[in-house]
Amino acid sequence: MASTMDFVTDIDGIDYPVARVGKRLWMLANLRVSRFANGDLIPLCADSKEYVNAGVAATPACCFYDNVEANAKQFGMLYNWYAAHDERGIAPSGWRLPLESDWEGLESVLALYEGDATDSGSYPHDLKALREQWAVGSLGGSRGINGAFGGLHSGGYFWSYLPDPSVLCWGRKASANSNTLERIDSFQRFGFAIRCVRDL
Repeated sequence: MASTMDFVTDIDGIDYPVARVGKRLWMLANLRVSRFANGDLIPLCADSKEYVNAGVAATPACCFYDNVEANAKQFGMLYNWYAAHDERGIAPSGWRLPLESDWEGLESVLALYEGDATDSGSYPHDLKALREQWAVGSLGGSRGINGAFGGLHSGGYFWSYLPDPSVLCWGRKASANSNTLERIDSFQRFGFAIRCVRDL
């Protein structure tokens, strides 16, 4: 089942709460790291022009939603595919981007809840905690290939690990009124959030 556990710290010294789901640990907050694992800065785009240019050049990029740094505390940062899959690594040591099988396992646990969110007796306490903590900050929207933002508070978009997509790449979408994590296709230039996972 699921149980809450401690924190993981990224290269910037930012702590993220984590929970155990089966044989995996999951971050319960969106990544907001500014550097790759080797210390190199992930290029931060201050406006739409910079973001679009990074996508056209097929280079890593990250941004704050609406280019407002204060949004990162709750919603993390948005990263294009090139940043998420860069060979220098974006996840904390020992962590990685989720595979489709990881998402399926998490979704099966989140979907166990069928009652009202205030009904603490409808499922075990550890599952209730996981569901509630996963939802906090998960609806951080996305950024399109033209640099436009959308979906804040209504949807959250997350990268899946797919190192060599031919045309489209894949991710998951969380919605405000659903326990599912919809599988979606996307372009590499999109800006999605990242939730990292660790094998136990």
